[in-house]
Parts: sequence; C-alpha cells; structure tokens
Amino acid sequence: MPPSVRRRYNVQAAQEEEDFDRLTSLATHLFDASAATLELVGDGQGRVLARTGTEGLVGEGETDSLYPVHAQTLETDGTTVLEDLNAHDQFSDHSLVAGDDEPLSSKTALQFYAGAPLTTSDGHRIGVLSVLDTTPHMPPSETVEQLERLAAMATEALERHPCTVAGRPELTQQIVDHLPGLFYVFGPDGRLKHWNRQFETTTGYDTDEFEGRPAYSFFDGDDQWQIAKTVLEAFASGSSAIEADLLTSGGERVPMLFRGERTQVEGEPHLVGVGVDLSEQKEAEDARCEERNRFETLFDSLPTPVVHGVLRNGRFDILTVNGAFESVFGYDADAIEGRNLHTLIVPEEEGDQTVEYDRQALEQESLLRAEVRRRTAEGPRDFQVHRAGRVQKNGPPELYAIYADITERKETEATHREREVLLRSITDHISEGIYRSDPERGIVYANEAFVNMFGYDSLEEVQELDSSDLYADPDERKRLLRRDGEVLEQAEVTFRRKDGTTFVGLLSSRSGRDEADTVEYYDGLITDITERKEYEEQLAYRYELERKIVDVSTQFINTPAEEIDEAIEQALGAVGSFVGADRSYVFFVDKEAQTTSNTHEWCAEGTESHQPDLQDIPYAAMPWFMERMHHRTPLMAAVDDLPDQAFRLQSILEDGDIESLVVLPMTQGDALVGFVGFDAIKTEREWEQDTVMILQVLSGAIANALQRKQMEEDMISARQEAEEANRLKSAFLANMSHEIRTPLTSIIGFAEVIGEEASEENESVTRFADLIHRGGLRLLETLDAVLNLSKLEAHEMKLARRPVNLTDGAEAVAEEHHPRAEDAGVDLIIESPESPVCAKADEGGVQIVAQNLVSNAIKYTESGGEVRVRTYRDEDQSVLEVEDTGIGMDQKLAEDLFKPFRQATEGTTRLYEGTGVGLAVTKQAIEQMDGQIEVDTERGKGSRFTVRLPSATQKQP
Repeated sequence: MPPSVRRRYNVQAAQEEEDFDRLTSLATHLFDASAATLELVGDGQGRVLARTGTEGLVGEGETDSLYPVHAQTLETDGTTVLEDLNAHDQFSDHSLVAGDDEPLSSKTALQFYAGAPLTTSDGHRIGVLSVLDTTPHMPPSETVEQLERLAAMATEALERHPCTVAGRPELTQQIVDHLPGLFYVFGPDGRLKHWNRQFETTTGYDTDEFEGRPAYSFFDGDDQWQIAKTVLEAFASGSSAIEADLLTSGGERVPMLFRGERTQVEGEPHLVGVGVDLSEQKEAEDARCEERNRFETLFDSLPTPVVHGVLRNGRFDILTVNGAFESVFGYDADAIEGRNLHTLIVPEEEGDQTVEYDRQALEQESLLRAEVRRRTAEGPRDFQVHRAGRVQKNGPPELYAIYADITERKETEATHREREVLLRSITDHISEGIYRSDPERGIVYANEAFVNMFGYDSLEEVQELDSSDLYADPDERKRLLRRDGEVLEQAEVTFRRKDGTTFVGLLSSRSGRDEADTVEYYDGLITDITERKEYEEQLAYRYELERKIVDVSTQFINTPAEEIDEAIEQALGAVGSFVGADRSYVFFVDKEAQTTSNTHEWCAEGTESHQPDLQDIPYAAMPWFMERMHHRTPLMAAVDDLPDQAFRLQSILEDGDIESLVVLPMTQGDALVGFVGFDAIKTEREWEQDTVMILQVLSGAIANALQRKQMEEDMISARQEAEEANRLKSAFLANMSHEIRTPLTSIIGFAEVIGEEASEENESVTRFADLIHRGGLRLLETLDAVLNLSKLEAHEMKLARRPVNLTDGAEAVAEEHHPRAEDAGVDLIIESPESPVCAKADEGGVQIVAQNLVSNAIKYTESGGEVRVRTYRDEDQSVLEVEDTGIGMDQKLAEDLFKPFRQATEGTTRLYEGTGVGLAVTKQAIEQMDGQIEVDTERGKGSRFTVRLPSATQKQP
C-alpha cells in the first residue's frame, strides 16, 4: 500500500469502532465460525480495526502473525478461502495453525480461513475482513459473496470516515408519541432503546418486549438480512432508508418505509429514525396495476391500431402495439419494439407536426385528436389519431396513440360528419355489434351488425328502445352498470331480439368519463356466440352419449350370461331416456322361419308396451324395411316422410302412434341377426347423423353380448352332454366288469385245479392250464383297474379322509411284492423313517396307489436294477415316493401316463404287458384324497413317482 494511501486512511492511527465490530460479528454468524477480524494491512504489518471471538485464537500482540495469510488474500483476485489450513504446506507449520505446545496454554490451533480484501474506489487493497475457525469449513458460494459485501461496506465506511455528530436536544416522549409514524432509537449495539406509542400499536408487542431487541428481529426472511445491512450502513454513512415488511406479533406483515440518521448521544453513535406505513400506497399501486392490466386487455382486443410507447428527445420509442396495428401497418410487434414510430409510419413532411402533437398530448393531459396521413402496408392512408399522454414520476413520458382509418370517410362525406362516418366505416365491416350508449338516452350509436343482431330494421328503431329491453333479464343491465368503473371483458350475457327470441353474446365494454370522473358514455362490442354455445352443447351431449355407451359395452363384457337380457333392457332404458326416445327395443330375426320378434324393450313412463303383439312378424309384412336391414342401412325418418313402398311399415308404426324413429341393423359378420330401434311417440324427434353413428356402436355391443350369451349357453349344453356321456360310460364299464368277473373267477379256479391234477407225464396240459391261469389273473387285474377307474370317475368309490399310517401301508405293499421282485432280479428296498408318517387319506385308496406304483416300478426295471420305496414328512404334507432305475421315458411324455390306456410303449409292438389304466386310477384316487402326484423321469435312467397327501397326526393303534 503506497504511503499516500496509508496516510489517507490513517493506518497507524486507526482505532476499533463499533461499526466494524458489527461487521465482524455478522461475518461469524454468516459462516457459523468462531472468530472474525477486520484489519488494515501495510508495510508487512497489520492494524486491527475490529475483532470478534478471537480469544484463545489470536493474542493481542499476534495480529501480525496473520500477515502471511492476509498477504495471499491481497495478492489474489476475489475472496481467499482455505478450507483446511493443514492441507497447505506454506501454512501448516505456522504457529497459529500448528497450535501452542505449552501445556498451560489455552490457545487453539486454526483450521479454517476466509478473507475478503478491502478494495478502495481507486483500486487499492488496504486491508482484509477475515473469518477464522478451529475446524475445517466448506462454505457455499452465496456465503462467500455475502462476505465480499461486508468487506465492501467496511471499505465504504473507511472512505467516508464519518465525523461525530453533535448532540441534539432529547425529544420528549409526549412529542414522540404524537408523531404520525413509527419513531425509534437504536443504541450503538444496534438494539432498540427508545420508541413511540405508534410503534407499539403497529407491531402489537407489549412495552416490556421492546427494550434491547435488535432491529432485524421485527422482520423475517430476506428482510432480516437487508435490515441488518441497512442499520450497519446508517451507522457507517450517517443515514439510510429501506422499504421492508414489518412483522407484527400476530404474524401480519405491514409494508413500511424506514429512514434513519446517525447521531451522537452522550458521546456514542445512535440511530434515530421514523417508519411510514405504506399499506394504502401499496393498495393504490396494486389497484392501478389491476386497472392497467384491464386496460391492456382491452388494448389488445380493440379492432383499430393502437401503439404504446415513451417519448425521448423527439422520438416515439415503441413499447407495444396491438394486433390491428400489425395488420394495418405490416409490422411485427416484436420486431419493432424499441424503434422510433415516426420513422416507421410518419411521412417526412409531417414529422415536425407529429412531434408537436406528442408534446401537446403531454401538456393537455387529456385525449388529443388529430387527422394525419400515415404509411401503411397498403400505401399512404388517412387516420384520425387519438393521443393520450402521461408524465411518469420515474422514467420518460408515456404515450398511447389510437389510429382510426378515415380515408374512405374523407373521400365520401363532408367534414361535419367526419366522426360519425369514421365509426361506420370501421364498424359496419365487422360481424360484431358495436355500440355507444348514454346513461340518460340509452343507445346513441350502433353499427349495422348490432341492428341486425337484435332483429331491428334501423338504428332509429333501436334508439327508441329502453336499453334494458335488449336484455333477456332487465336486471342484468343494472348489475353491469354497477360495475361502471370496470372494463368489461367478454362477459357472457343473454340478450333478447325484437321477436322475443334470445341469443348469447360476449359483451366487452368500457366507460368514458369527463374531468369530474362522471360517466359520459359506454362503448361496447357484442359477439353473437349462440352457434358456438349450441356447438359446445352438442359436443357435451355427444361426449355424454359416448360415455354411456362405453359404460354399457363394458358392463356387457363383465355381465354373466344369465344376466345379459336384464343388462340389455337396462341399457335400452339408459340410452333411450338420454336421447329423448319414448321406446327402445331389440328385434331378433329367425332366418329359417323368415320372421322377426321383439325380444327386449324399454318404455318411458306413460308409453304403452306392444311387445306381446310384435312376435313372429313375417318378413313379407314389411319387405321394404327388411331389405333395408339386410343391406345394413340404418333407418331414421319421420313416419309421415316414409316412401310409398314402405306403406306396410308405415301402417304398423301409425298403429303404435309413432311419430319418428331410428332403427339400426344388428349383424354378426355379414349376417343380419336383428335390429335395435328408438321411437319418438309424444313428439316428432329429428335424429342427428352424429347421434345415429354413436347408436350404431350400441347396436354392435348388444349383438356381441347376445352372441356371447348364445355361445356360453351352447358351451354349457355341450358340457352337460359330455358329462352325461361320461357317466353312462362309467356305468357301462362297472356293469360289464361285474358281468365278466363271475365267469372269469370260475375260469381261473378251474385252470388252477387242472394244473394241480394233471400228471407230470402230461406236460402240455400243465403248460396250457398255467397259461389260462396267468391270462385269467391278468384279465382280472385289468377288470379290477377298469372297474376302479369307472367307480372313481363316477364318484361311486367313496374314499374316506382319516388318519392312515402311510409308512405301514407302503411297507406292507413292498413286502407283498418281494417275491415278484426277486423273480425279476430287482432289488426292492424299503426306506422307513424312525417315526411313522401319517396322512389324512383312505386306507384302501393308499393301497391302490402303492400297489400300482410298486408294481409298475418292478415291471419296468430290468434285472440287476433296484426299486426304492420311502415315506417322509415335508412341512404339512406326507409323502410316499417310489423310485426305480428302470427304462424311464422322455419327461415331456410323462403327463400322458396318467391318461387311461396310455403307456410309454403302445401297440402290438409294446415291450411290456398292461392296459395303461393303473396310473389313471392312481391319479384319480390321489386327487379324491386331496393329494398330488408328480413324476420325474429320464429315458434309460429310471423314474421317481412322488405322492403328496395332507399330513395327519399319528394314527392311534
């Protein structure tokens, strides 16, 4: 820092001041840090102006020890932030960073440093505002920026170096209490010392809640920071002002303007100020803003060119233009914003006069009219321009200019008719009705569209009316007049025509006032939106009808077949009543009998049903109609308008008092299956094409529903027939098995006797007797299996569900098959658990299952193989498992094993005996005992059959 600068800021003589203490205190709060210092730095040393929280960090004589860190701050652009001083080699050994090694020292090592330079207005860096802490920090960028603002405030205070203000006489409390605004005095520490009664009234706090409160405590949010900053500025610069929302004790916010000045009281700086309530001013500003918004809306909707701009040194700089301006003058609003209006549309010879008109508009502070010539997209044209100016408190003067094209008027009519012809030349070429009304005289002007809109013959006829006669509800005009201070923008109003009919119009209007703010006239524009409203109603009607039919179609999908008929009649009622029909119905056709019958019907209240009389009607009774239906052509007509060839149909309809109808064919593919109809009986109904198209969807939905019903009924009938056939089959098998069993038993017995009695010399007799005996047993086994299967399928075999010792049953069956296994060279192994496994099943059923599985396993296992029979418990199931090392089969064919008469090898070339009934019987028995069977098999390696039955407690002996 050069000596001249040092002398200017009196570095050597600088003393700590209260203003600077506040800055360092605020800095510690911003960073949530332990300490902060404000120092002037020069010639390798520093001078402390203020410090906060440095006790235990930097001693009184150690300020120069921070110089190396400050030096880096002064040499670096912006704020220096060292998040962890230990991470920087140049500072890690510093005494303030490494800490004090003396055991009795209370000083703590520094870890964090952030420093913002004090930079003067002429670019000299004279000192540093620093924040210190004993732990590392990672401050956000917003906090660093606020530290820079505090450094700038300190620099500004040093540059101004405020002088002490002489003491002033103390104001008496009585005078202070009578001040209209808030009066307050803050002490050197920024806390409230004195206040007036208005301060208490406005804030709502009790007297004992004021003393010692900091200024920012009466605010919240960002206002707290701004108030704290402003108080510091006031102490530093001598005065300050700010607008902020004062927070009352009840949580309300009061907009206020605060102004304060620093003064010396008893040798110490104090801040004395007043606060002014800005509530009314803010409300007025909001009201003006709202009024301006309404004005701008009208501005955009006016059919004549309007431009808004500001005047600067003879220029008219454009701010905004409306759509009519863009159309007439051929300029885009965005493209000409900020450009001089005069150079765009004012001919050179009228430039000076235009500038003068602008000046006069500002001086008169009222609407200024003038006839001018302007350049347009179609060439030069004449306009009557209306100018209105306003001098703003802040910023350049504001001006509005409205251009009314009077070219045709000037060419065709005399000067004394200029204004009337101007209005007609503009308004008579648009479809909207434009008018001006007088509070006393009513309609004084209306364009041709307005006259035609209300069904009158001339403007004079309209002018003779009371204005309220134009409204369907005369009170509506009164309600609108009460809003005469507002701009009406497209208010929806129902008007009355001359013939008494009504129409809906959008009314936009604004009032014209004199200097006394009295309404002189109302200018308005009416747009007939009757057709649009009707279209909207049609759309709403169509949407609701579509929604109803979608609901009906969805209901048909979810309705059981037996309830379809009832659902169809409910749908006919819902849709029929909505479309205004008196009767809706469904007819089905009988193609073989060439007749049609009324199957479903809905009638409105008071409408007689003719359904009993409309059965089996021959096609020949209405050939024209049936031909139309077969060609899938809907019929929608008034009965009186039917063609001559429909005379038979017309006669039937007239007998039913039908005025008009719509009938829609129902088809399935290309075939006609019936038709859906809607009759209007009480009054003739004109059926719209859109409605008929939507009703065709209903016709299709009903046809689909009836088709689904028929299909489900056919399926039920087919299932019943199949079940009956299966029952007869099972009964037949049971009877046949019984009839065959008796003679077969005799054959087996006789074969056994013959074999025993035949002599050894007669070997052929013995051999034939053995063949007969074994064949008989095989046939008997087959008959038993078939009989069991038939009984199971016919539910004639009752399988009880009681505790059964599954382990004992499996062992018994295995023991029974041991001789057979030994003969086949198969090792039959029984794997039994330590405690018996019990299942909830039928003992006979378990025997059937075990017999079939063990027998099959031995049959399909070659000599040298093995069969394992095991039982065990698996959670809540009891398991019987039979595993063999036999021939196995493809896993994908395993499911077919459980079908009757199916084997792994079939036909005359099969390798193993058997009928293929055993596993079918097994599966039936298991399922009737609430069990499951699984098979895991592989060709050439064997099979494992797993039977799972519900577990039961151990069977009591």
